[in-house]
Amino acid sequence: MTKTHKIAVILMIAAAMNGQAQGLGGSLATKKTTTESTAAAKPGIATENATQKIEAAGIQFLVPKDWKLEEMAGPVGPIYRVMSKDGAAFGFITTEQEDLQTRITAMRDAVKKKAKDFKPGPEQTDTVNELEYVHQSDTIDGGAAVQDVGYVKATLPVILVQAGDAAPMKARAAELQAILQSVKKSE
Repeated sequence: MTKTHKIAVILMIAAAMNGQAQGLGGSLATKKTTTESTAAAKPGIATENATQKIEAAGIQFLVPKDWKLEEMAGPVGPIYRVMSKDGAAFGFITTEQEDLQTRITAMRDAVKKKAKDFKPGPEQTDTVNELEYVHQSDTIDGGAAVQDVGYVKATLPVILVQAGDAAPMKARAAELQAILQSVKKSE
């Protein structure tokens, strides 16, 4: 991960978490995939495909084998980040409905401020396992890094962030897609 992109990812997480600084108050797939697991995920490197649940939001997602699961405090429960060895990342940030758009805007603006070049993509609406998925893909620093920021809603909205340097994001595209396709209401 380049220094610029590391800073951008840190700023995105900080912007999503920092409600006070921002003035805040508080179909891709519907069938089972071969990557699904009944094993519960634990922070650290996954030794097998595992499932992480976000209880407050009522969703769950895949943590692929050999990917690292990190957990940190967030605005509404924990924030989860799933990272490959080479730096492709997928983040999950639970938020309140009234804070959703402001947090997404703050995240994208933080990256835009630090980037030499920021090209926003069009907003898209898809469906992931019967959940509406609204997202926008951006190109950073002439394609050196990419991010896709969006959200799904179950009990509470969850911001989904796919981000990393272009090379690992491209190399890990199938695994990132499997994580996205695994997002569904908790069982």
